[in-house]
Formats: sequence, C-alpha cells, structure tokens
Amino acid sequence: PRLGTLYLQNNSLSGSIPDLNLPNLVQFSVENNQLNGSVPKALQKFSSSAFAGNHLCGTPYFPPCSSPTPSPAPGLSIVPSTSRKSRKLSTGNLVAIIVAAVALLFLIAVCCLFCCFKRSASQLKETSQKPQKGDDSKD
Repeated sequence: PRLGTLYLQNNSLSGSIPDLNLPNLVQFSVENNQLNGSVPKALQKFSSSAFAGNHLCGTPYFPPCSSPTPSPAPGLSIVPSTSRKSRKLSTGNLVAIIVAAVALLFLIAVCCLFCCFKRSASQLKETSQKPQKGDDSKD
C-alpha cells in the first residue's frame, strides 16, 4: 500500500481503530468522531491531536483502558455511525429551506389567483352572452 495521507476527521465514525499496516502513511487524522478503544501501535507515531475528540484510552496519549478492548476482526473497517444524534442545520441550509418554502407558497398563491381570475372571466363572458329579460330586439 502506498497511501501517504489519511484524513477521516469529522465523519461520525464509531467503533475501534483497526491496526492499519500502512508503512508509507505520514499524515493521519481521525479527530472529532465517536471512536473508542486504544490507539493501535502502528498509529502511535502520530501526535495526540490526530485522535482528539474521541473516546480513546491507553498509551501513549490517553488514560489507561478500564478493560481491554477487543481488537477488530481482520478486514473490519471503520464505518460511519448510523445514529442521528441532534444534528443542527447550518445557517446556509436553514436559509435555503426557508427561501424554498416561501417560493413554494408564492407559487401556490399565484396559481390560486390565476384560477380565480380565469373563473371570474369565464363567468363574466357567460353572463354577457345570455339574453337578458326584457331585451326585445326583434325586427
């Protein structure tokens, strides 16, 4: 494997970190995820900031683990967490939702007005075409 950089920060990853055999890895980060367990030996060469914002334990950076965490099975990889803990919408997303809702309401109002005007116009046309009582225009 020739992988030199692996950045997985801020991805809601959960579980333990697998013991990666990546000898060419020089840049690594799993900051701000939901990882637990100890840091594998192969990754202990990276600074503690590469692992910040997780629930890790053990040497060299974290308090000792209370009970040994089982190492992941071969071929097991870190998978994103499916739990949706209170995620807040960004301001940009919130503004986009509000703008879309207002545009939809405006479109509905325009359609309603169009239908009303069309109906009133057809009613006016019908009443103007009907002969009125007392209209004796016989020649």
